[in-house]
Amino acid sequence: MKPDMNTVRLLGAAQLVVFFASVISEQLLKSVVGTGSMSDTLVNISENVSRMRISTLIAFINSLAIVALGVLFYITLNETNKTMALIALGCFFAEAITLAVGISVSL
Repeated sequence: MKPDMNTVRLLGAAQLVVFFASVISEQLLKSVVGTGSMSDTLVNISENVSRMRISTLIAFINSLAIVALGVLFYITLNETNKTMALIALGCFFAEAITLAVGISVSL
């Protein structure tokens, strides 16, 4: 069965959101953390709190987009191979949870 074109478009949009959110969040985090010793890193973070918060917010948005990506893949692949669709959904959920927990722990 041919998937709905709106679902396919949403799937492509979700992939773009995940890609760009990941790149932007990582670049913001690198600009805040910098290089050097642990004390230098903590000083850099304390001087750039707003950038750190924006990076964290974008990373959480990335986590939500990963969940949306998993659901859209499930909808698209469900009729072709239900087992593969469930495994993919589980992997996307695991990725999103790991990302969200990693962000929460770093706060």
